[in-house]
Amino acid sequence: MVSATTTFSPAKVPTFSFKREVVEFLAVGGATLLLYPLAVWFQRASGLEYSTYLTSMVAFYAAHVINDPHFGVTYVLFYRRLKRRILGGEFRGLQRIRYAWAGFVVPVLMVAWIVWAMRSQSPVRMGQLIQVMYFLVSWHYVKQGFGVLTVLSLRRGIR
Repeated sequence: MVSATTTFSPAKVPTFSFKREVVEFLAVGGATLLLYPLAVWFQRASGLEYSTYLTSMVAFYAAHVINDPHFGVTYVLFYRRLKRRILGGEFRGLQRIRYAWAGFVVPVLMVAWIVWAMRSQSPVRMGQLIQVMYFLVSWHYVKQGFGVLTVLSLRRGIR
């Protein structure tokens, strides 16, 4: 835990390397600039009907390649040492309650909401569920972007 009196020594700033800087830029989102023109070209070159089919298939399988390892690691990190975190001494007080809430109560409530919305065949309930999903996914990416900014700043010796 970092206290208000903790001092940080500046990290050694790596020397400039064009190759490293380009790879870092592409890895933290710059590759999107290359993918947009490629996507437009692909859509025009293949025709709308085929493009829609092919794009959906590529997106479906790419999601497995990209998201499965990401979420797999996240679940392992979150749920490992579960018994010690919930019942043992690893977490205390409000942190233990927050962990149990985020790891069990919220997922059960979300599954119940999904089942309720699907069984009732209510477009309004499904729409609300989709809006919650958009909010949660967006919030996840805001936090992830902040984390990337923090790591890259510390790597360059900037507090």
